[in-house]
Amino acid sequence: MQLSLSALDQHYLPHLAETRARLRDDPGLRAVFDGPFDGAQLIGFALEFCSLGARLFEDMERRIERAGHACIHAGREGLGADIVVRARSRSGRGPRLLDDAFELARVGREVFGLDVDIDALTRQPPPNAVLRALELHESIATGPHPWAELGVELELRTMAAHIAPPLLARCRALLEPSAVRAFGFVHAYPRLGPNDLEASAERLETLLGREPDLGWPIAERSEQILSAHLDLFVACAELGLELVADQGARAA
Repeated sequence: MQLSLSALDQHYLPHLAETRARLRDDPGLRAVFDGPFDGAQLIGFALEFCSLGARLFEDMERRIERAGHACIHAGREGLGADIVVRARSRSGRGPRLLDDAFELARVGREVFGLDVDIDALTRQPPPNAVLRALELHESIATGPHPWAELGVELELRTMAAHIAPPLLARCRALLEPSAVRAFGFVHAYPRLGPNDLEASAERLETLLGREPDLGWPIAERSEQILSAHLDLFVACAELGLELVADQGARAA
């Protein structure tokens, strides 16, 4: 018996296959998870990730709300209202990442002798991946397909589900438990849970089941944003190495 493919399988996932494969195979990600990083360098990565992530997520709630309102104005009232409601769950993410950065700086100073000025770190010129991600997120609300926010949500949750477990395992392998607790952003990812990922997939499946022609434009923008976020992760790893090397820190 031939099994029928879901709308996601038919009209969305084929366009994401190559970029999703980076979650498994990207050498920049693998370097963080099982490469020659030491504890100080892992702290350096996390400091860069939190300081740049705080900038990226500073106005994320507003951007998602604008996408929801754009859906409403385009005649998809129910979908838009749902996006607006869910946008509120993104509030406070930027400040939380900044709080993590200050706590990580404390751990880096006490354990590895790192002397990091978080205020200066947050003012550093952002890498192209941050600028690209900001531009793409902003364009969801202003572009012709604001419902692509459903795909963006799915891809970022998929990224979190793939990255959080090996990153947390790496933290536990290289750092003492008290230092691992400073990685608040890593501990936050598992709290999404598999039900949240499934719910994101179901929302997009419902839309594409009714309007399969939306699969490609949603996938196109979702792939671009996923790629930008993966590039940011890799850039943070490289910047973290430079941060530690500049200070001549050594693993304790």
